[in-house]
Amino acid sequence: MQDAGYIGPMYGYEALAREREFPTGLPCEEIPVAIPHAFSDDVKKTGVAVAVLDEPVEFVNMGDNEDMLQVEMVILMANADGGDSHMDDLQELMVMFSRPELLKKLRNAETVDEFAYYFEHPELFEEEE
Repeated sequence: MQDAGYIGPMYGYEALAREREFPTGLPCEEIPVAIPHAFSDDVKKTGVAVAVLDEPVEFVNMGDNEDMLQVEMVILMANADGGDSHMDDLQELMVMFSRPELLKKLRNAETVDEFAYYFEHPELFEEEE
């Protein structure tokens, strides 16, 4: 994200510091995810970076600080428009995370284009209650 001009050099450090205080691991059905982010002046433009991991990485569960999750997908958010827009982005992601079949398609995408297609079209998948 830094190389592409979305964030400055301090954003990663700020997101890690925020993660220590406010964990972002989510125990989504079958595929745990994390959505690290920070409210920072080091964000130049709004965007996300996604890592689908070959090996899970431990994140603290957002809803239970005693629970460690084996996260398989990390979505780093950066929002240049402020707190309210940031919350809108989080809500959109939460809708995506309520669609297990979508998460499977994202995790198993074989190309960036395939991943981007599913990421941009969550409406193709049913929400789970």
